[in-house]
Amino acid sequence: MKISILSSMADLASNNIRENLLKLINFKETTKSFDGNQVFNTQTEFNDVDLLLTDKKHITFEEFDKDLDSDLIVVISKHSAVSGKPSLSGHFIGNYSNNEMGGREAEICYSAPLFLKKYFNNLKRNYTESTYDITLESTHHGPFLKTPVVYVEIGSTKNEWIDKEIGKIVAQTLLKTLDLDLNRDYKVAIGFGGTHYCHNFNKVEFVTDICMSHICPKHFVDAMNEDMVKQMINRSTKPAELAIIDWKGLNGEGRNKIINILEKLNFPWKKTKEMI
Repeated sequence: MKISILSSMADLASNNIRENLLKLINFKETTKSFDGNQVFNTQTEFNDVDLLLTDKKHITFEEFDKDLDSDLIVVISKHSAVSGKPSLSGHFIGNYSNNEMGGREAEICYSAPLFLKKYFNNLKRNYTESTYDITLESTHHGPFLKTPVVYVEIGSTKNEWIDKEIGKIVAQTLLKTLDLDLNRDYKVAIGFGGTHYCHNFNKVEFVTDICMSHICPKHFVDAMNEDMVKQMINRSTKPAELAIIDWKGLNGEGRNKIINILEKLNFPWKKTKEMI
């Protein structure tokens, strides 16, 4: 599989992770360039990995994949939060409604559920302390890409973005995940409900064989319609075969709306408590 890692020089956490990647493994210089910068490459047992560099902010770097021959893009990035809570997070991208943070309005990108699941389980083994929360985030922000993409992030303030030890752990985890066979079969689910930080879907990711794809939090349920749910099902390296509803993470009106759409599409669903 051809995988591209994108690092932004405008992003402190991205620089931190990239610097650690270059220390940990022998990325070789190539004759290729991307956005005016040299491309580096390494080979794992299963994957061919390019390291790309840009000086642009990646969330507004629309369709940067149009000239890339990649099966998967991993964006290394910072995460910002008002709470300032240290976190190691990951998520897929796209917009359920407006596109104030890049991408296209009411359009989501292709996810990579197996990669994110393996990354999170590797991260849980590599990071054994309690300072940083390990968490999925719901699908959000740009850019719009046609290639499957996953964001791997350090949050939530400058103190964490420049933490060299945590940057090393993220880089080690990323390299371990890049060394896996990502073409194997797997089960995929989409999720509805809860907050932006996906407490119950984290449990699904960690304790079941299900790989979570796109997650719609409670505050975007109003934007759901048949077309958007179809996007959630199909825009993945493998289409979802199940919807999981965080029952207590939605009010009755929200639950009924999602269930009605899923049943109209004849798409199976379960409650999170049935999974964990």
